[in-house]
Amino acid sequence: MTLAHDGRTVVGLVEYPELSCSGVLNNAQLVGDALTIQEEITKNGGCLKFVDLTLALAPGRIDYSFNQMYTGSGRLTRPGT
Repeated sequence: MTLAHDGRTVVGLVEYPELSCSGVLNNAQLVGDALTIQEEITKNGGCLKFVDLTLALAPGRIDYSFNQMYTGSGRLTRPGT
């Protein structure tokens, strides 16, 4: 996952190599201490086309979750940390 601010909102890219999926991140909104962002899969090997993600910033990490057709969560860290 790569995130950037384009001057108006947060946008980015996402890639799931083990699932042969990748896509874009758009429509970010800050809700409390969490960023909600829509994932749109553009190269699909078996992923849901649209998923609303919640990213909660914590010291040294980002907690990641979604709850749509399936529920999932995880923890994102930078390589080497």
